[in-house]
This record gives sequence, C-alpha cells and structure tokens, in this order.
Amino acid sequence: MKRGEPVKTLAVVLRRASAHDCDQLASMNLELIRDEGSRNPMTQIELSERMRRWLKNGWDALLIVVNKAVVGYILYQIRPDEYYPEQRDVYVRQYFIKRPFRSKGIGQKAFQQIQADYFPPDAALVVDVLATNPGARRFWEKLGFASYAENLRLEKRGSSDGSHPPTAD
Repeated sequence: MKRGEPVKTLAVVLRRASAHDCDQLASMNLELIRDEGSRNPMTQIELSERMRRWLKNGWDALLIVVNKAVVGYILYQIRPDEYYPEQRDVYVRQYFIKRPFRSKGIGQKAFQQIQADYFPPDAALVVDVLATNPGARRFWEKLGFASYAENLRLEKRGSSDGSHPPTAD
C-alpha cells in the first residue's frame, strides 16, 4: 500500500485494549508525542504506566487493526457534559495512526466506525489539538469538528539555573 493510496474496501477492525496492550500503546503514544511536537518528557516506560492507570480509572482504549497489524489507537472517556450533566461528552485524549498508514483514509474510516460502535449517538465529541500539529487540525476539521476554544500559554521557565526569567517593568 503506497502513501496516499485510498483504503477502498480494506477492513478496519477495532479491538478493545487491555493492560496487556499498554506497552504497545505507550510506543505509539511516544510516536504521537514526537509527531505533534508535544512538550511531554515522559519515557516509554512512564507512558506505559500512565496508560495502565488510565485503563483502570475510567478511560477506554481501542486498537485499530488492518490486515492483522495494529496501525493505531484511540484513548477516550465518556463523561457528563460540564454544563449539562445529563448529557454525555466523549473526550478523545489521544488518536493516532502510524505514519505508513496515514493519508489512506484509515484514520477517517476507523473514527467513523468507532463513533458508530462505541460512542453514545447523541454525545458531543471533544478533542484537543496542539498548535504545533496543523495536520491533525485539518484531519479533525475534515470530520466536521470546529474550533471551540484556544488554550494560550505563557512559558515562564527556561533560564539555565531553573529560576524564572526576569519580567519587564
């Protein structure tokens, strides 16, 4: 399968992840961190431990499988809406497709299948996209997501001795 080649009738299989999958999930999470330009300094071992905690504490993960090979994953949580607790939100914390499988329609097909099979039909879907990852933003916008809020950051760390940089008066 060449880059950019469409999926056509390629079957996407979703498999619920368990604690046994945490090392594989952590490996993909590390790739995601690098690809999106995240500041996250965690090691693969730390990411694996964090994934285990999440799976024990109300988060769900699905492995995305094509031709018996894991090509990606999603980590999400179904929770009450912040303002209307009787309504449900699905917060997608991580969604990742391995590089060789991108731009083939697999990510879009898998996400549509996940929505149909795992998410409440009336739930709002929420995903955060780092400003350093414009490709992800384009992907989510193609699926119908629209910007709701922007998170701004003022970095106050960074001097060589660990102290805060001086402020201008």
